[in-house]
Amino acid sequence: MRAVQFHSHVGADGVLKIEVPVGVKDTELDVVVIVSPADSASGPIDGNWPPNFFEETFGCLAEYPLQRPPQGEYETRNAVK
Repeated sequence: MRAVQFHSHVGADGVLKIEVPVGVKDTELDVVVIVSPADSASGPIDGNWPPNFFEETFGCLAEYPLQRPPQGEYETRNAVK
């Protein structure tokens, strides 16, 4: 598998045209295309969350509250001197 990343421009017709030389001929390929506006950074990786993320997810586990089971006893270790 090989990832190809590039910057492109969408024409006035609203269609993105992509030509990518892949170095193989007469074969089947699986292709994955992710479209993201060039001037936007999205996702929690860079600190931004999708619009209305918290409003749409707040309380979604109300029917199934998270519970922390007992953790047991921790072993006693020698203190470092």
